[in-house]
Amino acid sequence: ELNKDQAKILALRWNDYGIALLGQSLYGQASEAFRKASEIFPEEENFLVNTAIAEIKTERFGPELSQLKKAKILLEKALFINSENKRAKFHLALINRSQGKTQEATEVLLQLAKDFPNDRELQRELGQSFYRIGKFDEAKRAFLEVNRVDPTNIVAFQFLTSLFAREGLLKESEIFQQKYLLWRD
Repeated sequence: ELNKDQAKILALRWNDYGIALLGQSLYGQASEAFRKASEIFPEEENFLVNTAIAEIKTERFGPELSQLKKAKILLEKALFINSENKRAKFHLALINRSQGKTQEATEVLLQLAKDFPNDRELQRELGQSFYRIGKFDEAKRAFLEVNRVDPTNIVAFQFLTSLFAREGLLKESEIFQQKYLLWRD
């Protein structure tokens, strides 16, 4: 029987192992390692978030379509433990967006972007969400933020190309198109 400190240390080791597996794209095994960490030390919501991330990654590459549902349940459990966990909110917003709740996801991402204005992934996802709901000015601002933080981000270049062209700003559109072509390889 482990005391609380020993359990936390053992859980952290399983979590670290899961992170290493995740880095090697061994998503199923990473998910199991994170699950083990969560079983050993259930008070730590980030183990649930990490498990959800591994499940989401599995969804992208696996034939099964149930991982997003599993991930959503895990993220909701993490938010039950700590309703302010921003990683859980971020990933839950992405799942919600993938399930057609784009407006709801956009509102969550917008709130998170206020807390993390220099997070390029967050800004990129916010831009994509705005784009999906037809808020093109907001999408352009978000992608320009991505470009400010990461001046080589091809996703931002791709969207900015079309957003500027949409406004008839062909010179600016061409600049982003050239940057996209330069950096895509």
